[in-house]
Amino acid sequence: PQTSILVEPGIQSSIQLNWIKNPDLDPDTGAERAADIRRGLGLAVLNRRLGEIARADNPPFIGAGAGYQSLFDSLDAGTLSVAFNPGGWQRALDSVEQESRRLAEYGVTDAELQREIVNTRTALQNAVASAATRSTPALATGLLGAVNDDQVFSAPQTNLDLFNAAVQGLTADQVNQATKAVFEGQGPLLLFSSPVPVEGGEAAVTAALEASRNIPVQARAAEAELKWPYDSFGAAAVPAARTEVADLGATLVRFPNGTLLNIKKTDFRAEQILVSARTGIGELGMPADAVSPLSMASTVLAPGGLGKLSLDEINRVLSGRTYSAAVNQAPDAYIFAGATKPADLQLELQVLAAYLTDPGLRGATFEQTKAMFPQILAQLGATPRGVFQRDASGLLAGGDAREMTPTAEQIAAIQIDDIRTDVRSALAQGPVEITVVGDVDIDAVIAAVGSTFGALPARGAKPTPPAGSAERKFPAPVATPVQLHHTGSAEQALGFVAWPTTDQIADRKTARQLSILSDVLQLRLNDEIREKQGLAYSPSAG
Repeated sequence: PQTSILVEPGIQSSIQLNWIKNPDLDPDTGAERAADIRRGLGLAVLNRRLGEIARADNPPFIGAGAGYQSLFDSLDAGTLSVAFNPGGWQRALDSVEQESRRLAEYGVTDAELQREIVNTRTALQNAVASAATRSTPALATGLLGAVNDDQVFSAPQTNLDLFNAAVQGLTADQVNQATKAVFEGQGPLLLFSSPVPVEGGEAAVTAALEASRNIPVQARAAEAELKWPYDSFGAAAVPAARTEVADLGATLVRFPNGTLLNIKKTDFRAEQILVSARTGIGELGMPADAVSPLSMASTVLAPGGLGKLSLDEINRVLSGRTYSAAVNQAPDAYIFAGATKPADLQLELQVLAAYLTDPGLRGATFEQTKAMFPQILAQLGATPRGVFQRDASGLLAGGDAREMTPTAEQIAAIQIDDIRTDVRSALAQGPVEITVVGDVDIDAVIAAVGSTFGALPARGAKPTPPAGSAERKFPAPVATPVQLHHTGSAEQALGFVAWPTTDQIADRKTARQLSILSDVLQLRLNDEIREKQGLAYSPSAG
């Protein structure tokens, strides 16, 4: 092994292991694609394992991944990367080295291989179904990528056919051989990037890697069989009211429990349906003068999984299905959103309804964020743009605590039980409004919502926001500019000027006029600051 250490204040602590090989200069053929598929399936298994480790309690690293790349027809490289908190490098290095070696020695299991085959095939089938409605930018990007990589630009159906041919009769042993080769060649060459000097230097890191490579690894334990437990939310409801809005081409439905449903059929993209459900009052439920545990809600809402299944278990049990789930705290609501296809619409709504009614709120991601928050602040403080990202929102909101970046001490004081209590309270009240847009059958959407959100007990009125929480105040003018300081190079700086104007939503005509005016100002800034004075390359106005 050979180790190099790069120390740069403000960068993310990370290690990358590289195995260098002669470049593969063979033309793009079916055989080459099949080899790539075998290797890719093995790496997908490894990356799923690494992701599960990162999402466990007290994980050894923030994130990790393995890959294979070709660089400018000069070399091929197998890579293994890991990011971690300062001081945690040895535990992170041991974990990824041993997990990759576990795969190389014992291989993938048949269950893991079939899961990746099913997931990949589903994605390719979805691409085929929506091929006729691909966007022009996506096609252009694909064509350019194929030219740059000396590959044949192939249609979605061709990609699916090649994949099916490659996995026909494919065995775990064949995938294991292809994946094992990723971690062979010249190396490993280790690059350690750190914001602070590493105690013991390169010799200590190399010794740690060698020690890890001498530790025996065991085969992965078998996975327990799982079933999807969220397929019933009560008796299916029928609409209490249904209205057709002809000029908008929309259908509006109200269910007896107060759930509202808006449906819009579109033909922008075949076989795609977008779903969004809103409830509660979001950030309005947080005080404006203090940091609330709800400020960390995003770390437990989606990453926390469901009460009966962790996030990884959800992914496992729903393998091969087309669904997604994003749960976010918006300024005035909690939003549960996802994308699916018509055949999986019922499942998509079950997933979102489960996140509303039985959120898991597991604390691993929060505890990880809590541990790494000092490093996040150090990274932001290392550049002018980072400092601006950290402080600008709070300044422009007149010091509103909901818009300010918390300090490390404030985050350290938040406990996971406080977040869970506040999130459950925030999600317990308020009617649900659902919007479904895309390649839909309107009656099927109504039936699917009626058996999920429509079947829930009535949720009552929205919570009452704390006094003053609905106000956003622009700061008073200052006699001298506000000065913020970063820890990076003294020759770097950023300037910003802001002033209040009319509301963007209430007065659309004026908003459009101001948008045009900002474009004019942008042209003048480019001409004066960039072209004539050469003070900055990217001045902006908006």
